[in-house]
Amino acid sequence: MFATGGQPAVAAVPVPFDSRVRAKLSADQTVVTGTWSIIEFDEVDYDGKDELNDAIHAIEITDDGTYSIKYSIALQDLDLGKEAQCQIWVDAAVVAGGSDSLGNAVFTTNRLNASVDMNLLAGDIVKLKLYHNQGADRIIYPTTEGGSVLCLRRIA
Repeated sequence: MFATGGQPAVAAVPVPFDSRVRAKLSADQTVVTGTWSIIEFDEVDYDGKDELNDAIHAIEITDDGTYSIKYSIALQDLDLGKEAQCQIWVDAAVVAGGSDSLGNAVFTTNRLNASVDMNLLAGDIVKLKLYHNQGADRIIYPTTEGGSVLCLRRIA
């Protein structure tokens, strides 16, 4: 509790990591029914290490570490009994996802959310893919009801 000389010991204050991204869409994105589509993030609210590659609509990890990955997607309404799924992909593997199988004509927007904390390596590619079976194209909204975002932050 006390350092040499009777002074209180000072705990080290953790320094936050620079790797943090909040990616978003700049415009509506149309998603074809019955097909897994990459969500085309092309803008950022912040990007501490310039990790969003808007040419491939993915985040390219620059440092090994543990990361928190979260998304929230605003999708045009689905009819009752229809389903939408959104998945976090790292390289060629699905690591987490969420679905909305409660299509409801009362609402104009369906919200899909998920999060995961996981170890990533420099060079890993993180992206989102979305699928729906509405039977007609649906729109991912960039700003409606909180918009659509992908957030990534290194935590260790």
